[in-house]
Amino acid sequence: MKVINDSVSDEILMNGYQKFCYSFSKILLLILLFPFVYFYSKKYQKQFFKFCFTYQKEGNVKINDDQLVDINSFDYHYYDCKIKELNKYGYPIDWKKENYQEFVIKNNNNEDISCLAVIQKNKSKKWVIGFHGWTENKYLALRLVSWFYQEGYNILTFDSVAHGKTYGQYSDTGLTCAQDVNCLINWLKTNYQVETIGLIGNSMGASTINYYLLNYAPISSINWAITDCGFSNLLVQFRYVMQYRYKKPWWLISNGISKRYQKFTNTNILEYDLLKKLKTGFKVPTLLIHGKKDDFVPFFMSNVIHNFQIKGNNKNYNYLFLENIGHVETLPNAHQTYINEIKNFINKYEMNNN
Repeated sequence: MKVINDSVSDEILMNGYQKFCYSFSKILLLILLFPFVYFYSKKYQKQFFKFCFTYQKEGNVKINDDQLVDINSFDYHYYDCKIKELNKYGYPIDWKKENYQEFVIKNNNNEDISCLAVIQKNKSKKWVIGFHGWTENKYLALRLVSWFYQEGYNILTFDSVAHGKTYGQYSDTGLTCAQDVNCLINWLKTNYQVETIGLIGNSMGASTINYYLLNYAPISSINWAITDCGFSNLLVQFRYVMQYRYKKPWWLISNGISKRYQKFTNTNILEYDLLKKLKTGFKVPTLLIHGKKDDFVPFFMSNVIHNFQIKGNNKNYNYLFLENIGHVETLPNAHQTYINEIKNFINKYEMNNN
């Protein structure tokens, strides 16, 4: 899916966060040009929200020109790995059908969360939960956790809110999903002997994990977390995408976006600001990954978190920032570096916690 319709300079990608926040000059322009701001904001936000909320959640999709497969299935996961050329790294692995199960967990509001578990035959007590990206599903999240399965972990993935078969009509890009994570963890602990739980996600899934860690996570329940190419502020993310998608200054076309977004999702976009939550840093060991050429969720989203963490000398914080890597390209295009960094990170914190 093409998201950005304009080129973005390296300087913006690296350090552009403040470019998408109001300054005195932008406020003055907004006031002086308000009739145009009102007209353009209404016009382009209608297009933008259609773009945000319109994607296939269930049913068949055509692959290889003529073959129809269920978009929420292992068959589509195999296809996804093939087009990303992950087969050269051993993906997809040979998931044995008898070792996996699809099922539903109820959240605290008795709403359905559609899940997938892949269980080791040797009754492992180690678990990793995979968080997929926007417009994806629990089967596509398997590419994030394949390495862990080969290392002896049990796997749990799930459809995020308003994705796949999970409840919700309009995605709030992981905000509500973060509230449900403890329901997944409680299910694991109720049904299995659990010694280790790790979290891994990319894009929307990465942001969901970060928000969860800073708001809901019981520290004793999570051993580590890995987040790849997530945003740090959803409002800034929306402004950035709108500017480069519609080739108009963000302040001209995004006025009132918070209220319009809340009408769809019933959530406050201003809550999705990780920097306001990072006063004490991550309490759970966290590996932050991002490619510096990411022009969908720009690298500056992680860079501002990185600067905050370094300034606070947070000992639970680790990072891997990669040159010439775009959005969700770390796994296919920097595979060995990615796996080596994850392996070192996991060994360090699981050894310290066991």
